Formats: sequence, structure tokens, C-alpha cells
Amino acid sequence: MKTWSKERLKAYQARWARSPQERAGTPVDPLDVQFEQFLDGWLQFHKGILLDELVGKTWDVLHHNPLLLKRWQFDYVVVDEYQDLNGVEQEFVELLSERGQLIIAGDEDQSLYQHLRYAHPEGIRQFASRHPATRTFEFEWCRRCPQTTVEMARTLIKQNMDRHPRGLQSLREDSGEVSILQWRTLDAEVEGVSDIIAEYVQRKSLDPKDILLLLSRKKMASWYVAELSRRGVPAISCSADEVSVDIAERLTLLNLAVDPDDRVAIRTWLALGDRKQAFVKPFSILKGICLAEGKSPKEILESLRDWPKGLASMLSRWQEATESITVIRSLSGINLVDYLFPESSAEFSEARLVALGALQEETTLAGFRDRLTDLLLRPEISSSTKELRVMSLHKSKGLTARAVFIVGCINGGLPSKISLLEPGSRPMLEEQRRLFYVGVTRATQVLVMSGAASISTEQAYRYKFEVHTPSRRELEYRMSKFLRELGPAAPQAVPAEEWLESIRRRPDPLLPPVPVL
Repeated sequence: MKTWSKERLKAYQARWARSPQERAGTPVDPLDVQFEQFLDGWLQFHKGILLDELVGKTWDVLHHNPLLLKRWQFDYVVVDEYQDLNGVEQEFVELLSERGQLIIAGDEDQSLYQHLRYAHPEGIRQFASRHPATRTFEFEWCRRCPQTTVEMARTLIKQNMDRHPRGLQSLREDSGEVSILQWRTLDAEVEGVSDIIAEYVQRKSLDPKDILLLLSRKKMASWYVAELSRRGVPAISCSADEVSVDIAERLTLLNLAVDPDDRVAIRTWLALGDRKQAFVKPFSILKGICLAEGKSPKEILESLRDWPKGLASMLSRWQEATESITVIRSLSGINLVDYLFPESSAEFSEARLVALGALQEETTLAGFRDRLTDLLLRPEISSSTKELRVMSLHKSKGLTARAVFIVGCINGGLPSKISLLEPGSRPMLEEQRRLFYVGVTRATQVLVMSGAASISTEQAYRYKFEVHTPSRRELEYRMSKFLRELGPAAPQAVPAEEWLESIRRRPDPLLPPVPVL
């Protein structure tokens, strides 16, 4: 399993339609067939399903059973964001609408998931040619963004080839305020952007809820939230970042407290305590015993006394879980939160606040588990929030704010790899250009784009900027190629520290900048 790439898993979830020309269906490549058999067996044993295979499984049933009435029960099927559908999802909606009318809406310039889930922009671009009776309505007027922002976005996205040409125009007469800033270091960028936002908020030019902070590297969310909070600006992270192993363990224990037979949770618990993968072979032995005796992993773990050689450490790990499960089941309310996320531990400070919020909404153990999991792993973006929202560029799609800050605009951050600037990397580069296009077009008034000229190697590894010279302690970066592609409407990049000083001298930060003497 270790030798199979994530790319093959993505193709499996797209039911193997890797390109717009391929149809969804059973794999043909021998390695694909082997992978599907292995994964299906693993999921069946663990009684699990992957979230991204739900549509594919449903399509498979409907596709091969044409007499199922559910295929024909819809008069109208309406699909938004069609450009983000992969091959099997496109075929699924066509199955549902084969005796009705299919109405789709989307924008190929906002197609962001070609390399994440094989959702190609050609899907919407070629829709009319695949369906000759299609009636097409194009919307070329933007009500959200001011003139300058629309002109920059239009110039930027024209760099992508093969797209359907459109002349997007703004219906607004104002130009808005656009700035491009370069900071000396990554620390200076995080602290400086937080200072700028604090100036806007503290002088009542903007409310925190009117600001979006968009990250090229989502792992930086907690750093920005901490810096903004330190300046009195309420901020929340809306990016589903990877949780720590300790938090993942507590969520897994909650799952087991609700359902001790949850096979995925049992495997997860054992894996989280297995940093060196020492349990891989023992678990295979355990699985073999389960299949031979027709029992669940929990039953075997609790019944065996004469353990086969090599399973003792795994048994010890399971006993640790059973002890914690007993404690969790005996607690409720604040005592349960104290046990899971002690107030004395700084590592759990954010998770503790989230857990306290979940406790206000759900009182049963199962309800608390479900709500806490959603808040930690799938954070919601509420339009009624009062805090500044920090998130990845991907997460910002569909949102609007008076002020938008896009940070990490450097080659090696956005685009994510400097090698993407070379010939032969066009599809990935174009997708990241579309991502930047989405971020730019979130702003209704203020747009600030910034990047750092220098990042320490340690920080680059931690936040997943490209490390182009590992032997150096400090790495130099250039401002993003995409900034140059904004065209003549874009302002010239300026030293960020000087721009910040000009902001501080304005009677109102939203007024034109005061010249630096």
C-alpha cells in the first residue's frame, strides 16, 4: 500500500476518469485494478467509506441498474459550481437528469480542483458541445469588485490558454484601493500585516467581520490568529488544518467512547500510537485472526490472552484506550472538556475553546462528538460572524469582504513551486493562477497583496514554502509571478514598512496614502 501514490487514490475517488476524455467506470490498468481490490477490501473489513467516493458508489448503482426509479424522479436538476465536478460527478448529474432538464452554473476561471480531484475546467467549457441543445447565458458584468480590481483580474486570467474568452466588466464606477507590499522577512510580514489590520480596526475604518485574510500556505493560520488577537483584533481560522496527533487521539477516543466497535477508530487509535509503524505487521496478524474466527477487532483484542509473538505492544496500546474510554463515559459537561483538553495545556487552548462551544450546542456524548469533530475538522464559515476570518485561498471561494489581504505572494508560495514557472508545467500553473484570481475577486473595496523577501529555512519547511536551497539558513524569494500578470492597472510594489508608516499618518486608513518624506 505504501508504494501506491495519492494520485491513484484521487483517481479511484473520481472512478478513474483522470482526464476529460475518459469515462467513469471500472479500471483497466493492472495497478489500478490491484489498488481498487486492496482498498475495497480494506474498507469492507473496517466497515468504512471514503467521503469522496459517495457519488461514485451511487453513480455505479444507478448506471448499472437502469430500471431504478430514482434515476427518473427529477424534472429539474440544478448544479452550481459545475466547473468543480470531476468526471464521475458529471456523469452522475446527467443520469439524474436524463428524463428532466439539467441546469448548470459555473465559471471555468474558478476551476480549482484539477490536481486535487481531477475536476477539469474543460468540463464546463465543453458542456455545450457535448449537449447540442444547450441554451447558454453568459454573465460578463461584475457587481462585487471595483474597476481596478476587475481590470487586474481580467488581465491576469487572460494568461491562461484554451479558456473561453470573456471580457468581464465592473458595474461600479469607483476604483477601490489596491496595494502590493514586500516585507523583509516572513516574521515582518506576519507582524506587519497584523499591524495594518489593527490600524483599520482600531480606528473604526473597518469591522473585523469585513476583513478576509487569505493564505497561500494554510498552516500559517494559527500564527496570524495569534498575532491579530494579541493586537485586540478578534480573528478565527476557517481553514481545516491538520490537527496535532494529541488532538486526533482525543477525537478518536471520543469516537470509541460512543461506539467501541468502530473499526476505523480502532485502527486510527493504534496507528496514532505507532510513530515507527511497528504495528503494521501486528495489525495484519490481528486482521487475519478476525477473518478466520469471524469476529471484530474489538472482540479479538479483548478475548485473547495468549498473544502471538509481536502483538504485546499493540495490546498495551488498546488497554490504554479502554481505560480512557471508561473515564470519558463517566464524565459530562465541563469535566469532560477538562479531561480531553486540560486548561493548563497551551497546546489545547484553541481546541478547548472549540470544545466549550460545542458543549453549549450538544449535551449527549454522541452529539458532542459529532459537533466537536465538525468544528475542528470542517470549520464553518458563517456570514454572521463578528470576527476577522483567516483561511486558505481555496476556502475563500464564494465569499466577499470589504477588505481582502492575500499573504505569501511569492514564487515558492503562490505559485507553490518555482519549477512551475518553467515550460511543461502549464496545467498546474494555470490552476494556481485561477486560485489567485479567485482571491483577488473577493474584495469590494480594499485589496492588499504581500510577500516576504526572506524566509528562514526552518520556517519554509514548517509552513510548506518551497525550500530551493536547503543548505542555507535564510532563503531569498521573489514576489509572485502572478503579481506581474495583473497588468498596468496594478500599482507598483512598495517596501511594506514605509507603506505601513503612511497608513499610520492618514486621518483615516481608507483615505489615499500620505507621501513618505
